[in-house]
Amino acid sequence: MPLPFEQAVRNLIHEGENAARSAATSFGEGLAEARSQAESIIGQVPAAYRSRSEDITEARKPATPANMTPAKLPERAGWVNSIPDGGLNAENSSMGASTNTDRRSTMRELYDAYLSCPWAWACVTAISRTVTAGGLVVDWDGDDGEGDKEAPDKPPNVLALENLIKFCNPVSDIRQLLRNVIADLEVFGDALLEVTWWGKIPVALYNLDCPTTTPEADEHGVITGYVQVTDSGKRAEFKPHEVIHISLDAARPGVFGVSPTQAAMLPITAWLFAAACGKEMMRKGLPPNVHVDHPANTSQPELRKWKESYLAGNIGIKNIGAPVVSKGGAHLGEMQSGKVADVLAAKNQSRDEINACYGCPPAKVGVIESGNLGGGTGEAQDRTFHIDTCDPIAELVIEKLQFAIAVQGFGVTDWHLKFPEVDYRDSAVVEGIRDTRLRAGAYTLNRYRAEIGEGPVDGGDDAVLVDRQNLVLWQDMAAMSKATVAGMGAPGVAAGETPPGGEPLAGADAAQPPGQLPTLPAETLRARQMATYQRRLREALKRLPVTETAPSAEVTGQAVYDQLARDFPPEAIAWVREAEWEGPMRVGPDHIDTANRDKWAASHDGRTAGFAAKLKRKQQAGGELKPAVYVRTPGRSKDIVVDGHHRTLAYLDAGQSPYAYVGRVKTETGPWDELHDRQYPEHSHDDAEEAAWPAETAAEVSPPAAHRTVPAVNTLNVP
Repeated sequence: MPLPFEQAVRNLIHEGENAARSAATSFGEGLAEARSQAESIIGQVPAAYRSRSEDITEARKPATPANMTPAKLPERAGWVNSIPDGGLNAENSSMGASTNTDRRSTMRELYDAYLSCPWAWACVTAISRTVTAGGLVVDWDGDDGEGDKEAPDKPPNVLALENLIKFCNPVSDIRQLLRNVIADLEVFGDALLEVTWWGKIPVALYNLDCPTTTPEADEHGVITGYVQVTDSGKRAEFKPHEVIHISLDAARPGVFGVSPTQAAMLPITAWLFAAACGKEMMRKGLPPNVHVDHPANTSQPELRKWKESYLAGNIGIKNIGAPVVSKGGAHLGEMQSGKVADVLAAKNQSRDEINACYGCPPAKVGVIESGNLGGGTGEAQDRTFHIDTCDPIAELVIEKLQFAIAVQGFGVTDWHLKFPEVDYRDSAVVEGIRDTRLRAGAYTLNRYRAEIGEGPVDGGDDAVLVDRQNLVLWQDMAAMSKATVAGMGAPGVAAGETPPGGEPLAGADAAQPPGQLPTLPAETLRARQMATYQRRLREALKRLPVTETAPSAEVTGQAVYDQLARDFPPEAIAWVREAEWEGPMRVGPDHIDTANRDKWAASHDGRTAGFAAKLKRKQQAGGELKPAVYVRTPGRSKDIVVDGHHRTLAYLDAGQSPYAYVGRVKTETGPWDELHDRQYPEHSHDDAEEAAWPAETAAEVSPPAAHRTVPAVNTLNVP
């Protein structure tokens, strides 16, 4: 016979078994009904919003979406040090077992520090706003940024993903949502997003409060769910696929990350104390520290009375300037005046430490540092801010969203989420860089147009090289190189003469009319195009100075000195020997400083017309005017005219590039600025001056024969 107690226990077990069987039966019937309802709901979802190849019958699977749970991995053997025995839950979560500090209290301290310290708030705001400035978009994986590939039509699942981005929940848009995510990361080290599902489709995203939400994990760190317990005691539980958990890096990685705010708690606390000290000093009117020596027979009540009188009559803003009054032989002396500068210096030091913890350069949080040696320019700080601070956080957030929402939620392939890059540079700087790349051949015209939102043009895919005098297709660079090499060894030959080993050159009357191609035998289109190019290249090279052997800078400088010595005293042109010279050569009008052209004497003395007539006669005879003399100073992009103003105006009025020497000097100002005022009074502008610059010969140029310069019509044999 069993004892009464044993019989009672058996009866309880029997009743429990019956209750369990009844509950299981009811649960099975309820589950079947729930599956039927799910099948009906999924059947009403448009095909574009369903998973990739799923049938409605898949609604009969367990409630957790199949594509949300990856294949089960082998269990890990390692333990997470910060997780207590038995696993992590809402009751035993802590920042460290040694201090036994509960996580919620620590999160509250971090949040209070973020709100109390303006530099912490400024850094967090700068980072979150910079990362999300361009919003969140879906981009094609095949886009390489060249503008030469057309993105395919977006499939239905990509369109569904974009719809979720456009409307993530009724309260917040995607920018607000992600700014809150980044702010949580910077303050708490973790950020949580709640994902609301309709069947197997994510339909809404919400921010989940990090301090009140705790992950549940086993001792190996495997997340099994999330629990939220609010300050008012409200409780909510989430499955792993219903929460996107993003954590920052930590030296001893675990379930939680370490935030910059937590790392900056020491300088933040120091700043708060310094700010409180400064506030109290200002509240009391910045009083000095004083010492009062009362007579030895002064009683304690009298001392207290004097102290209270001093505090009431001399401390505080309204008492600033009030005299300290005493009687009976007391002596008052100032020990130390108010140290406002020390308080401000302490605050600035703590501020810099806070900014360093967040990775924010001073300029990004409104700190203007004048004369900051070694601090870098504004553009350098901006680049450092993006590469070292914003981009790592952006990639961390994007990878989580891409996997949890795009891939597992919508089954998206060949497309990815990204934060568009926002260019903060000045528009003039951006266009200058593009123009330089285009002229150097690094950009094609169509790529340039694609970046500014314009469509492609015919021939825009061919790279060109543009220098001061030429424009050459890179594909024709070999021909240009051969022509240049051949021209460097070719003597000057006038029209009608026979070059060595060649045919007589046709005179001017034999030239083809403008725009008309020369008569050619029946050839391919490519041959005709090459012939046209060769003819245009010859015409361009006719106006280029061709050197048999390029003169050195010293030889060219001597030629400039000899030319100027006829019109200027030696002491006025001594600087010429110290400059680096090149030329004579054609100088484009856009490289000449003519900003004060109206103030030139040459613009008003009526002699420019005479020089224009000389230029026409000289060029008809194959020559040029005597070269002008220009100077390029450091930091300037244009040449200064120091001699030859009339000749420069004659060329510019004729629509031509002036013929000149160009010298580079080492200072921004110098004797060249007053050179024109030192000219000999007997200087004249007759034709004899210009007689030394014909195009038919090089013998009359002052440099030695080995460096003769021939600004002549040449007969290059262009291949």
